Amino acid sequence: MESGRLMQVGLLHGDREGSRKLLEKIKPVSIIIMSDDFKNLEDLSELIKWIKNLYIKEFKLREPLIAVDQEGGNVARIREINYPPSNYALGLIDNENISYYSGAITGKELHDLGFHWDLAPVIDVLSNKENASVLERSFGEYVDKVSRNGAAFIRGLQDFGISATAKHFPGNGSVVEDPHEKLPRDRRGIDSVRNTMAPFIRAAEEGVRSIMVSHVAFDAIDEGIPSSLSKKVYKIIRDEMRYGGLVITDSLDMKAISDNFSPGEIVRNSFLNGADILECVDPYLAENIYDHLKNLGSSGSEERLNSLYLERKRKYNPPEEIMFSLSFSVPKWLRKRIMDPSEDIFIYYAGKTSYMRAIISRVMVRLRNIGISVSPMEIEDEKKGANIIIIGKNLHLNGRYAEINRLCSRNSCVFINTGIPYDSPLLDGNIGYVAAFGDKYENIISSIYAILGFHDLGFFDQK
Repeated sequence: MESGRLMQVGLLHGDREGSRKLLEKIKPVSIIIMSDDFKNLEDLSELIKWIKNLYIKEFKLREPLIAVDQEGGNVARIREINYPPSNYALGLIDNENISYYSGAITGKELHDLGFHWDLAPVIDVLSNKENASVLERSFGEYVDKVSRNGAAFIRGLQDFGISATAKHFPGNGSVVEDPHEKLPRDRRGIDSVRNTMAPFIRAAEEGVRSIMVSHVAFDAIDEGIPSSLSKKVYKIIRDEMRYGGLVITDSLDMKAISDNFSPGEIVRNSFLNGADILECVDPYLAENIYDHLKNLGSSGSEERLNSLYLERKRKYNPPEEIMFSLSFSVPKWLRKRIMDPSEDIFIYYAGKTSYMRAIISRVMVRLRNIGISVSPMEIEDEKKGANIIIIGKNLHLNGRYAEINRLCSRNSCVFINTGIPYDSPLLDGNIGYVAAFGDKYENIISSIYAILGFHDLGFFDQK
């Protein structure tokens, strides 16, 4: 088997010729598309067609597995299509039909664009709400809830022609450190670790086509060794769970791996220990890994690879109105504060992403169209007695709570949290608080309509 058949790689963002040379050298079996790889949906469609033509016409190979991280909520690489609110919001709703629908509409949208594989859903149990890398990506704190809703999402994706991925085995939800930045160590006992493996067992029973292995080290399994490099972890998947589908590593360019292991060590301890596919979004490290993969022989994973090319089972299209309604309905009041829509409103965005700035601009246009006076502001702007709506995630406010509290001590403020509201006690009680559970336009405009008194946010209180 060619070395590229063992790899999923990222492209050189915006560099079509450089990406062509990379693909010609490695010929990876899978390519992961990131948001920086395209400008709009038309550009994305052209990119996917270009990749497929390159493989079929020039390389004389089957088209590669086109993959993406399209989880929903704050982790959606393709913002221009319909996608669900965060998994945490779906877990709060806790309705398997809605979780199935969320997977189905995601699958339908991706399949129409030419994708084969979604590296979703996250089925980590959120045991630690200080876990910055999981948070709203999890269906929640309870094993059974995560298992049920994760399985339903998987079923929806795969019914509409997209292979799903249960991630991140054995479960990233108990650590604090982010594997993008350093090697996290989960020091729980084996019984606790096995308990949070339950969603993966359920996913395997559901027929999930792939499982992604975490970079977290579980000391109760293999002390100090990242799961993606641990023979003992792969043995659990194959021998104890008897899982016969494809196993992929999390991206090997994360610092948990790349800062601690050489490319040769990465290859020996992932592929030779049981991984079918080595994911590496960074194309430069991917080339290095490819060079070390040469002449290692077949992993016997060809059948598993072929199983990821799914046909769409369902012929109908999931109705878009349900997702629009769902995204509009999920925000919830934590501390209610109504602003008079006849007065001036200022909006401060606490984050940095261009996507959210575009969403907020769209929101302001809509508000102005219905006669609301609304303007953007920066944190440095001197305001007193103003109505200020602050928008951001928990992480945007780290180290800035005192600054926000001071701003709001002399103004009327409401914070719209696009993540999950675990940090609400850090903001003064006089600050209104809306948990939006996502950063889609519908989440934000719904939250602002509630702040202006146009409707209430009691969706979850109905349970």
